Amino acid sequence: MTPFRPDPKHKRIALNRNSVAWKKLVLEVFKRDGYRCADCGRVFPFEYLAPCHIRSVGAGGSDVAGNLQTKCKSCHGREHMGLKPNQETQNKFYDQFISEMGL
Repeated sequence: MTPFRPDPKHKRIALNRNSVAWKKLVLEVFKRDGYRCADCGRVFPFEYLAPCHIRSVGAGGSDVAGNLQTKCKSCHGREHMGLKPNQETQNKFYDQFISEMGL
C-alpha cells in the first residue's frame, strides 16, 4: 500500500484548539451528527463528546467539518489507545452519564 502523501497544492487547515473558530466548528459538527457517537451510536450532551478527525492531522487531514466526526469521550479515548469499540465500556459510560444527570 502506498503511504499517504498530501497534495502539495492542498493547503491543510489547522485551527488553534482554543480559538473561537475551532469551538464553532466543533459545535457545528456535533449538531450535524445529532450529538450521536459515531462508534456506539448513543446520544450525549456536549460535555461528554469529543471531535474526532477522520484523517488525522498528522496524515495531512484538515480541521474542516467534512474531516470531523462526533464520538463520545469513551469511544474517542479507546480509539487513541488503539482499541476497538467495546460495548461493555460504552454501556458503563452511558450508565454513569444517566446517573450523573439524575435520569
